[in-house]
Amino acid sequence: MMSLMEDRGRTTQLLRQARDGVPHAVDLLYDRIGARLLALVRLRLDATTARYTEPEDVVQEVLLKAFRHIGDFEKDTSRSFFAWLAIIASNTIRDLRAGLLQQKRDARLTTSADQVSMEIADTHRSAVSRIIIDEKLSRLEHALAALKPRHREIILLRRFEERSFPEIGAVMDLKEDAARMLFTRAMAALTRSMEP
Repeated sequence: MMSLMEDRGRTTQLLRQARDGVPHAVDLLYDRIGARLLALVRLRLDATTARYTEPEDVVQEVLLKAFRHIGDFEKDTSRSFFAWLAIIASNTIRDLRAGLLQQKRDARLTTSADQVSMEIADTHRSAVSRIIIDEKLSRLEHALAALKPRHREIILLRRFEERSFPEIGAVMDLKEDAARMLFTRAMAALTRSMEP
């Protein structure tokens, strides 16, 4: 069984190879995290932003940012690779949402949210288009989407972004103990919704 450090090293190596255009590195990287990252993006996109951009394009932008900032990942030993990507995804979606709001305020602005992913190579596009979410991940995604917004948010912050309860409390304007209690209730609700 591969240790956490070996897995982190392998993921970093794949990320570097994908950035450098090594054949099949992108596919191997997507096999590791693609379906999970796509599910997270779908859950994070609000209805308005989702009308103007595809989840796959957001995934592409997240990976492009990861390629550019691999050094940041290597320095941050406190988070897993996926948690690091989840934070990039949340920030990317927030920036897309802010851009769309700015466009509504200023009709003269011509930058489209769809242009965000134009820098990504065609090989990355074709790899994303091949992502197939398995049945368990699809069930989880639907169950999370059906939760109350605060329950969904705290699960995403804790399980996907691997944030601590003090961090969650700051994001959700809760005391640490209240964040723990909300997370417990959210997980119970998720468990109930996943039951056959």
